[in-house]
Amino acid sequence: MNHRAIVRTAALITSLACGAACGPSELAIEPKSVVDAKVHPASKQPLFCPGDDFQIELVVTLDDGTTCSSADPSTGCRGKTNAVIAPEQVNIEATPGSFTDATRFVFKAPVDPLATAKDGVSLTGFIDLDGQRSKVARSRIAPVYDCQKERVFGAAAPSAPGAPGGPGPEVVVSVTSLSTPWFPNAALVRVESGGEKLYFISPSSDRPVRIVAKGQDGAMGTAGAAGAAGAPGAAATAICMNGGDGGPGLKGGPGGNGGDGGAGGRFRLVLDDSKGEALKGRVILEAPGGSAGAAGPGGPGGWGGKGGAPGAAEGPCAPPPPPNPADAPGAVPAPAPAPPAPGKDGAMGAPGDPGQPGKPGAAGPAPEVVLAARDKAFAAELEAIRVIESAPRAK
Repeated sequence: MNHRAIVRTAALITSLACGAACGPSELAIEPKSVVDAKVHPASKQPLFCPGDDFQIELVVTLDDGTTCSSADPSTGCRGKTNAVIAPEQVNIEATPGSFTDATRFVFKAPVDPLATAKDGVSLTGFIDLDGQRSKVARSRIAPVYDCQKERVFGAAAPSAPGAPGGPGPEVVVSVTSLSTPWFPNAALVRVESGGEKLYFISPSSDRPVRIVAKGQDGAMGTAGAAGAAGAPGAAATAICMNGGDGGPGLKGGPGGNGGDGGAGGRFRLVLDDSKGEALKGRVILEAPGGSAGAAGPGGPGGWGGKGGAPGAAEGPCAPPPPPNPADAPGAVPAPAPAPPAPGKDGAMGAPGDPGQPGKPGAAGPAPEVVLAARDKAFAAELEAIRVIESAPRAK
C-alpha cells in the first residue's frame, strides 16, 4: 500500500470511529482553487536534526485569500475555525529519510549526519482531488545538530547482586575539518567502539561533541533474609487458665555489600595533522568511573509468635447465670469472674542491618592523542567529504 493510500485508509477509519465530535473538521479543497502552496516543518522553522522525528505541514493559499493547513487547525480553512485540509488529499514527499507516522506526516531524516550535510532534506507537497493536482510546493530545510551533541558508551550494571562493575569501553575518536553549505567551519567526528561506528558534526568551535566512556556501575547488594518467626505461645492445659505469650520474632538477616564501580574507559583521539590542536577542542572526552553499587537492605524482622489459646471458661470462671425473675427487687447480682485470656502475640523482630555501599570506580586515563594524515585517518569518508565541501554555500 502506498503512502497516500495509507493516509486515506487511516482517515476513513478515524472518521468512522470518531464522528463529528473528534478533532478538527477535515475539509476537501478544490485543487484549482489553490493559488500558492508552502511545505515546511510544522514547527515553522526550516530546520531538522538528523535522527529526530518532525511533522511536515502543507499550507495552501486559496483564491478567496484564505489559507488552509494540513497540520494546524488554528489556521482555519474556508472560513471555518478548527479545521484542516482533508488528510486523504494531502501529498507530501521528503528525502532522504522515511515517514515514521504516515497519517500525520511525521518524518525522520537519517541518523548519519553525512547523509544530509550537503543538501539537507528536500520537501514536496500538493493536494489533489480525483487525479487533479494543485500547485506544487517545494522547499529545502537545513540540518542542525543539537540532538547529536553527546553520546555515552558503557554497559548496564551486572545482574549478579553485589557484583563489581567492569571497566568502561575502549573508544576511538577521529576528528577532521569539514566545510558544509551551512557550516563552513564545521568538524567531522567519527566514533568507533565495540564494532559500532557513528558520525557526528560539530558545527562550530563553540559547539563541541561530548563523548563519554563510562565504567560499569556496581550492582546493588543482596537483600537480607527475613528473620525467623517467634515461637507460638503455649495453649492453656486447664480450665480458666490463660494462654502463653508468643515469642518475639527474630532479627532480619544483614544485607549484602554493593559492588564497586568499574574504572572509566580509554580513549584514543586521532586528529587530522593538518589542523592538529585546533581540532582537539571539537570534542569533549570524559571517562568517569562507574557508580558505586547501593547497599543491600537488611531483611525484615520475623513475625512474633501467635499467643496461645486460653483454657475453657468453665467451673469457677464460668459466666454467671442470667438474673432470676424470682429474686427480690434490688438484689445485686454476683460479679462475673474474669474469663481466661489468650496469650499475647510476640513482638515483631527488628529489621536486619543494611550492607555497605560499594566504592565508585576510578576515572579512566587521559586520552592517547595521535596525529594522522587525513587521507589515511578518513580514507573511507574522503569521497563524501569531497562532495560535501564542493557544494555551494547555502543562502
